[in-house]
Amino acid sequence: MAGCVVLPPPLAAEDADADAAVDASEPGDLAAADVAEVADGDVAACVFGCDEGGASLVATAVAAGAGPACALAGDEVFCWGDLAAGAPGAGFLRAEAVPPVRVAGLAGAARAVVAGADHTCALLDGGGVACWGSNERFQAYPAAAGNQHLRWLAAPGERVPVAPARALAAGGQATCARLEQGGVTCWGFRLGAELPQAAVLEPYAVGGLDGVDVGAIAVGVDHACALSADGQSVRCFGAGDRGQLGDGARDPELAAVPVHAALERPVSALAAGDGFTCAAVDAGHHVQCWGAAPGGAALVPTRIDADFDPPIARLAAGGAVACAVDTAGGLACWGDNGAGQLAVTGLIRADVPVPVGVDAAPWAEVAVGAAHVCGVTVAGAVRCWGDASRGQLGGDAAEPVTTVVYDPALRARATCEDVGESPVAAVGPCTVCAPDGHVAGCPFGCADGRCLRATAVDAGSVFGCALLDDRRVGCWGYDAHGALGRGAPRDVTEAFAPVAADHGWDVLAAGRDHVCAVDGGALACWGRNQYGQLGVGDQEDRGVPTPVVFPGVVAVAATSALTCATDGAEVRCWGRPVGTIGSDRQLTPAPVAGLPAGDVRAVGVGVQFACAVVRPDGGGDDVVACWGDGRRGALGPATTEVDGPPTVVPGLPGRVRDLAVGADASCVLGETGALVCWGSDSDALLAPSGGEAPGPVDLTARFPAAIVAVDAFDIRACVALADGRAACWGRGGGGAAWTFEVGKLADVVVSDALTDVARVAVGAFHDCALDALGFVRCWGTDGGALGSAPWIDNPRERVAPTLVGDLDPWP
Repeated sequence: MAGCVVLPPPLAAEDADADAAVDASEPGDLAAADVAEVADGDVAACVFGCDEGGASLVATAVAAGAGPACALAGDEVFCWGDLAAGAPGAGFLRAEAVPPVRVAGLAGAARAVVAGADHTCALLDGGGVACWGSNERFQAYPAAAGNQHLRWLAAPGERVPVAPARALAAGGQATCARLEQGGVTCWGFRLGAELPQAAVLEPYAVGGLDGVDVGAIAVGVDHACALSADGQSVRCFGAGDRGQLGDGARDPELAAVPVHAALERPVSALAAGDGFTCAAVDAGHHVQCWGAAPGGAALVPTRIDADFDPPIARLAAGGAVACAVDTAGGLACWGDNGAGQLAVTGLIRADVPVPVGVDAAPWAEVAVGAAHVCGVTVAGAVRCWGDASRGQLGGDAAEPVTTVVYDPALRARATCEDVGESPVAAVGPCTVCAPDGHVAGCPFGCADGRCLRATAVDAGSVFGCALLDDRRVGCWGYDAHGALGRGAPRDVTEAFAPVAADHGWDVLAAGRDHVCAVDGGALACWGRNQYGQLGVGDQEDRGVPTPVVFPGVVAVAATSALTCATDGAEVRCWGRPVGTIGSDRQLTPAPVAGLPAGDVRAVGVGVQFACAVVRPDGGGDDVVACWGDGRRGALGPATTEVDGPPTVVPGLPGRVRDLAVGADASCVLGETGALVCWGSDSDALLAPSGGEAPGPVDLTARFPAAIVAVDAFDIRACVALADGRAACWGRGGGGAAWTFEVGKLADVVVSDALTDVARVAVGAFHDCALDALGFVRCWGTDGGALGSAPWIDNPRERVAPTLVGDLDPWP
């Protein structure tokens, strides 16, 4: 999908079913300085993927709960926000804010999405229903037919056992479906039950709707209402203590009861929030609400003091807020503004609708969560505002600002001119594009009117580095030993910035805490030097690139205490020699004796061994020779010697495209696409069961697509697949292999959150991917290593890939 362009079509108005299925709403009047781009920056290219024609998918609907929020794009669902209870469907149970993640398990069949407090459901082709998130009250998956009660569903699993549905609605801990065969079925918290914790074990039909052709449903926190298809009848059921049923009483009702005669008919739209219900009446020109409604409490339907002209096309409610989108795309909200839900500064609440001040009209959809609002523009942009405490705005904002979760207009740019703009004066290392005054789509900045792109990436312990297409190297993360190359080592985290050196680099390699790069054959290293791994003749750390005496270098590899490089004819290594455990140090490059004769094409280093790929003189298949500690199979099955001469590993796949070396195991990717690995399998690099398997093992069949690149570091490996995704396996350590089960063996895990991956880089606690457009995304333990924010004082794991780059210029 490389080169995906964004050609968003105008959004057609959704039918009444979709209106009822969305329980959410929109923004207000924030200053431009308060409008923040999503911190994880996935607006760079096709954040929701591309269609078969190569165009970027745009959002057509949105849903918001207490923590997560979700969008429908094409036939897929993407969610962001709090991962508590697995609400975004990413397959993980952890309280964590993430940018948009594709929900797995829906098989590209989603038609609509709805959100309750901490659960989410999708309506699928054919009327099936799939839910995920909190299942405390069976709201995500009722335990019908003896199914075991699961408190959380991290991703959609079995379909909910209900008859084919035409529309869904969710709120609080309940979900309801309008069935194709007629009637309404609900599951989860039993609406109207006198016991506050009541739940049902299987879906139940709602009484009181017999003979009613239901056209729409709306679910609040503890009540729900159904609108007849002709707009002449509204019936509600559930709790009535705040007048939310609109029948003039405060009694709970298990069966649906008619709303009071004060309701003006016909009703064109219906929405339910926390203790209130609102209806669009008078052909959409007015709204009546009842219960503890924004604008005033009432036991029967009462008009709010506002005229809607143009009339209302969409109505949404949640928490203590209601919002309306008119037929011209205008948006207005009213109710509580304590968390910025109205996107208006200096206002505690509004009893009448307040026009949304964010310059994003026309709007197509709106969804209101517990204390935040998300909307979709006609162009397909998704914006959220209000409470940001659980990542529900799509980023790391802590204040009630408006966050652009996705905007197809801010796409990846090849040049400023591509979007009708011109380069202007440089700001730091970047040239800003005018007239918009930012470098949208250029996370590494732009120079001479074009986006800077990464051509290579590598990852260390809590930092990463990228080689850009202007031949500069830029690094980000924790700078304890000077690994960022910015001068004297500092115990701080930094955002992406170029290394302080007047070089044009061609080759890049990162060890655990040091980096080496090559400029036209001239090698330089910087960072930690405890074992002499910089090769500069001493053991002092360096904060800037320092020359290494080894001319003509064409490839270099680094690990925690060892560096090796080749000039194509010989290999030299320095640092702590392989196969030794004592205090020996090699402070300058020393030749490796005994390698097969031929052209050395690549080198790799592990903890106590190293390998080289050699193409023999006269051509033929490549050979891989390894040396160092062979006791755990790192040198192949032929030897268990320590500190012996290089040994050729048998059984490898002809010519080698890529070499990856971990702590005690190695892998080669053949030009035929075969992936063969050998060494110790204690970290499941060879098989998910672990164990010792020194002989080469063909892992090709473990992957769902052809492999184009591989990388490994210590206890984990990752590959780039031909379908644009990435897959990792080994120990998950800090979420780096899309699993937070630290120290637990994991089988191959494929990420659907990445597209167009060209290369992968595995670090100690995090991984990174370089895509075909030159952007870098990282995931795992974030001590600043993901290129987002300085989290070293409180490192956290992120399972969603985070865009690396200087995002400050984004509006």
